[in-house]
Amino acid sequence: MAKKIILQNQLIRTVSLIVTPDDSWGRGVIRGAVDFANNHAHWRLRIFPPENIRHLNKQTDWLGDGVVALIGSSAMAEKLLAFGIPVVDLDTVVLERTGKLFGHVITNDFQRAQFALDHFQEKGILNFAGYAPPSQRYSHVRMNIFQKKVEKEGLHCDMFQYKSRRHWWKLRVEEQQEFILPWLKSLPERTGVFTPDAHQARQLSETCQFNDVRIPEQIAIIAGDMDELLCSVSQPPLTSILLASQQHGFEAVQLLQRMMEGNAAPKNPIQINPLRVIPRASTDVLYLDDPLIVQAIYYIRNHACKGIDVSDVLKEVPISRRAMELKFKQLIGHTPAQEIKRVKLDKAKEMLIETKSSVDLISRVCGFSNATQFCVIFRKQFDETPLSFRKRNDLRSELKTSFD
Repeated sequence: MAKKIILQNQLIRTVSLIVTPDDSWGRGVIRGAVDFANNHAHWRLRIFPPENIRHLNKQTDWLGDGVVALIGSSAMAEKLLAFGIPVVDLDTVVLERTGKLFGHVITNDFQRAQFALDHFQEKGILNFAGYAPPSQRYSHVRMNIFQKKVEKEGLHCDMFQYKSRRHWWKLRVEEQQEFILPWLKSLPERTGVFTPDAHQARQLSETCQFNDVRIPEQIAIIAGDMDELLCSVSQPPLTSILLASQQHGFEAVQLLQRMMEGNAAPKNPIQINPLRVIPRASTDVLYLDDPLIVQAIYYIRNHACKGIDVSDVLKEVPISRRAMELKFKQLIGHTPAQEIKRVKLDKAKEMLIETKSSVDLISRVCGFSNATQFCVIFRKQFDETPLSFRKRNDLRSELKTSFD
């Protein structure tokens, strides 16, 4: 049943935000939406969880002028579209559905997978696996993308398979572990396991913890998103990928506003890049058999931002320059000089996202000769300037949101 609210001769837009506030990502999305609404005096937000959708009745319920929702099924999409108002979806489950009144703002799952793969490879990991038990469809979307990334590099990704007719989430924890453990023990040592989200990573970590599978010595685990509570209480704490959830929420309601003004939803989804990997103990390892190269890598990671070059590494490690170059390329896929640059740029990106420090200060802290050199190297590596990177990721509260 339609309602129009007019206040001081201005039409008030009422928007339903259907997102769970029970995890870090959901709270970040809500915060981003609220940030947008606070700058638009004619906006009002209604917030309720996705499970309420199944109880909606077009004849008796009102969703306002538009909806932003985490849509987990085609049936859910149909129910919302029946109201005849613009809908912006936050998930990847029904990407095949498009239309003037149906838009998508999603996390870039290809970049998520690349972050995970790059992080594993920096650790010298050559064996890969994916753990995504039957649950939400988004898990398999993320998992398949990671698997294809691995296979594109000519490597194998061992996927967890569950073939029983019993519904996975109706099994007791001990019963689930009876399926997980044989698969875990079949993996070669020094395997990197990607899980689509923090819940699955924690479940896998618990299975390892209670069955004497050592993390990260035998397997390393990375979660495809970050829930600060789940990641920090796991033993050991879980490495995870920090998503731009606040930007996700902001851009979703910004798109919704354009749609409520009569513009058609874009044909292609708007993609939000993850921010970075948050390293923790579950991947704190170097799986390399050459102790001299391990020594060199640790030296670089501890001293790169002090302005060192390859000659400084050679003073600390008893190996010839040519032998070190060859072994670096063989074991981690790039040269010592590239590893020094990577560590410096990673630190610079972290400071650009999490601090208000000037480009000049960041360049000095990260070991570059000057701000000009830093900007040239940064632009060549990432195809954008440090300031444009900061503006695009100007969401320092993402970390704060994750810790709430």
